[in-house]
Amino acid sequence: MPNVTITPNEENCIIKTQSFTKTIDDVANIITVNEIWETGSWTGDITTSEQNAIQAASDAWDSYHVAQEDAADEVPTGFKAHLYASLEATLTNKLNDTVMRDDNVTDELLDQVRSAYADTGVAGLENAGWTSTTEDAYDVGVNCAVSIFVNP
Repeated sequence: MPNVTITPNEENCIIKTQSFTKTIDDVANIITVNEIWETGSWTGDITTSEQNAIQAASDAWDSYHVAQEDAADEVPTGFKAHLYASLEATLTNKLNDTVMRDDNVTDELLDQVRSAYADTGVAGLENAGWTSTTEDAYDVGVNCAVSIFVNP
């Protein structure tokens, strides 16, 4: 297994995403917290097939891709770091956090959620009854091509 370092080819394209759900008045409400990081890298041992999969995802990345209706499987996803448990991340300089909503979340509720998140972070959302919908808390993706360097 090669030991590699993976780095994005651009700045500001690392996004950590965590989704939360809460049922209010029998309606499921979903919010998503996104963190955007300026730079970062991942280092670790991966198999040759994993290296090939990461390279293929990088080669397929197209920031100008417009998804066609009913063609979600065709959307290039880029490098999804959270799928590789053997890689250790070093992320530097978080630029911002955003809290986004689905169609059921009202402006008033979104303002309350943003306020709770700004004051107490994810713990505040969880204390208010919002439950993470992602297994490992965050999904980490790179919205640009990446370079893979084999370490000596």
